[in-house]
Amino acid sequence: MSFFGIGAQELILILLILLIVVGPSRLPEVASSLGKGVRKFKEMSADIGKDFKDMADEAKESGKDIHESLNPVAGIQKDIKEISDDVKGIGKEITTATDTIPKAKGPATQKIT
Repeated sequence: MSFFGIGAQELILILLILLIVVGPSRLPEVASSLGKGVRKFKEMSADIGKDFKDMADEAKESGKDIHESLNPVAGIQKDIKEISDDVKGIGKEITTATDTIPKAKGPATQKIT
């Protein structure tokens, strides 16, 4: 018998220590709370596993890399790189457009009256 990797002898020892510390009158209440906690933990871990499975299935259907879908940071980094490339492209277009504008001759600053 194994419960969370704990053998039967260890489990009996833990229960005896719990009985001494808590006392026989509160033991059923503590056991109930412990059972609810373990049940809640199992439900939460099952939900997390289901969420990861859903994300992996969604990634497969959309043709994305599964690891990228399960790692949101990688997706954000990819988005930032795409935006950076777009900004660089816009900068090059602006530089090209301003190079075709004829340069004004004369002083760089003129007094406007």
